[in-house]
Amino acid sequence: MTAAAPAAAHGQPFRLGFRNTMVVIFIMIGATMQSIDTTICNVALPYMQGSLAATLDQIAWVLTSYIVASAVGTPLVGWLAARIGQKKVLLASLAGFTFTSVLCGLAATLEQMVLFRALQGLSSAALLPLAQAVMMRIYPREYFAKAMAIIGVGMMLGPILGPTLGGYITEVSNWRWVFLVNVPFGLISIAGVWVFLDEYQSSTDTYFDTFGFAMLIIGIASFQLMLDRGETVHWFESTEIKIYAGMAALAFYMFTVQMVTAAKPFVSRALFLDRNFVTGSVLFVVVSSNMFITVALQPPMLQNVMGYPALTIGYVLAPRGVGTMIGMILSARLMNRIDVRWIVIAGLALTALGLWDLSHLSTDISQWDIIRSAIVQGLGLGLVFVQLNTIAFASLPRHLHVEAATMFNLTRAMGTSAGLSIGVALLSQYTQLNHAELVQFVSPYFESWRLGGMPETFSALTDTKSLVILNQEVTRQAMMISFLNSYHWLMLSSLGAIVLMLFVRIPRAMPPGGAAGGHTEF
Repeated sequence: MTAAAPAAAHGQPFRLGFRNTMVVIFIMIGATMQSIDTTICNVALPYMQGSLAATLDQIAWVLTSYIVASAVGTPLVGWLAARIGQKKVLLASLAGFTFTSVLCGLAATLEQMVLFRALQGLSSAALLPLAQAVMMRIYPREYFAKAMAIIGVGMMLGPILGPTLGGYITEVSNWRWVFLVNVPFGLISIAGVWVFLDEYQSSTDTYFDTFGFAMLIIGIASFQLMLDRGETVHWFESTEIKIYAGMAALAFYMFTVQMVTAAKPFVSRALFLDRNFVTGSVLFVVVSSNMFITVALQPPMLQNVMGYPALTIGYVLAPRGVGTMIGMILSARLMNRIDVRWIVIAGLALTALGLWDLSHLSTDISQWDIIRSAIVQGLGLGLVFVQLNTIAFASLPRHLHVEAATMFNLTRAMGTSAGLSIGVALLSQYTQLNHAELVQFVSPYFESWRLGGMPETFSALTDTKSLVILNQEVTRQAMMISFLNSYHWLMLSSLGAIVLMLFVRIPRAMPPGGAAGGHTEF
C-alpha cells in the first residue's frame, strides 16, 4: 500500500490505484461486520430469550456485553498498532472476530452467549479504529471528508441495516445464523488484508503506561456494570451500585491525573487540548447513542406491541439505511458550498424531527408511519456523520491519527453502551409506572370503559382468561407509552447537541465548506 499521492496537493485528481482500492474494500468488509454485529441480533433477541431461558433484563447483556468488551479493548489498539504493526493487529482482530462468531452461533446457555459475545467484542475492537487510521494514511488531508464518508458506510449503515439482516435471517433460518453468517465474510477479509495491506509501524518505543491503562479499563468496566445492574438492584439503594460508582469515579480520576502528570501517558494530552476533537467526540457520542438506542428499541416495540414478525420488522426499518445513504451523498455535495457547522446543525434537527414523529405515535399506526420517521432520522444521521469525523480530525497532526481514531471510537462505544443501558433501564421503569397508572382507569365507573364496549360490571371478567387478556392489553399500552417517552428524551438530547456546535472552530487549513475541492478516481 502506498501513501497519498503528492499529485493531490497540486490540484490533480487523486487516484487510489488498484492495490489501495483492494485495501479499502477488504478493511471495510471487516469494519462493516463489526458494526453490523452491534445490532444484528436485536430482532432475534425474543427468540434467543426463549431458547436460552432468559429474562428481558438478562438477554440485554447479549447486546451490552459486546459493546462493553469492545470499549475495553479499544484503548489498547493504538499502542499495539504503533509498535506491533497495523497489519498484524488487524489480522489478529479479524481472526478472533470470525472464531468467536462461530462460538456465539453454537452457544447453548445464556452464560456462554454473554461470554462469547464479550470475546467477540474484545477481538473486534481494532476493526473500526484501524480502518479509520488506514483510510487517513491512504488519503491526503484535503480528502479526509471523502475517506470518512467511506468509513461511514460501515460505521453508520452497519447498525442501521443490522436489524433488517437479523430479521431476514431469523425468519428464513434461526437466530444462530445471525452470528454464523460472519464466517465467510471474515475469511474473505482476512485473505484480502493479508495479500494487499502492507505493514505499517509508526513507533519502536516499547514503553507502556500500565497504570494509566489499568485505571482506564477499571473505570470503563465499573461504569458499565453500574449502568447494567442499576435497574435490577434499584440503583443507589444497593451497596453494589455504590461500589461500582465509587470505583468508576476513582479510576477515571486517577487516569486523568496520570494523563496530565506522566511523561509518557497512555493517552496523549494533545488530543484533549484540541477543541475540535473534544467537541466532535462528544457530539458523536450523542449521535451514535441516539441511533443505537432507537435501533435497539424499535424491534421490541414492533414485535411486542404491534405483533410484527421478524421479517416485516426488518423491511420496515430498512429505509433508515436509504435515508442515511441520501444524507451522506448530500453531505459530500454540500461540504464545498456550506459551512460544515450548518450541515451538522441541519442533520441534528432532522434527527430530532424523526424522533419527535416517533414520540407521537400510537398502537394503531401503519407501517408507513415507522418508515417515514426512519427515513427522516437516517437523512439526519447521514448529514451529521461525515462532517463530525471531518471536524474531529481536521486540526490534529498526522502522528496522532491512530491514537485519535482509537479514542474517538472508544468514546463512541462508551456512549453507546451507556445509552443502551440507560434506555433499557428507563423503558423497564416507565413500563411498570405506566402500568400502575393505567390500572386505575380499568373500572366500569369510567366513561371510557363503557364507550369501549366493556361490560358494566367486573362480574363478567371473573374468569381467568378474560382477566389475563385485559392485563395483556394494559401492559401493551403501558409499553407503548414507555417507548414514546424514550423517543421524547432522545429528541431533546438531539436538540441539546446543537448547542455544542458553538464550540467548533474551523481551522485555517480547512475552508468553511469542508475539504478542498476536487474528486477521487479509482
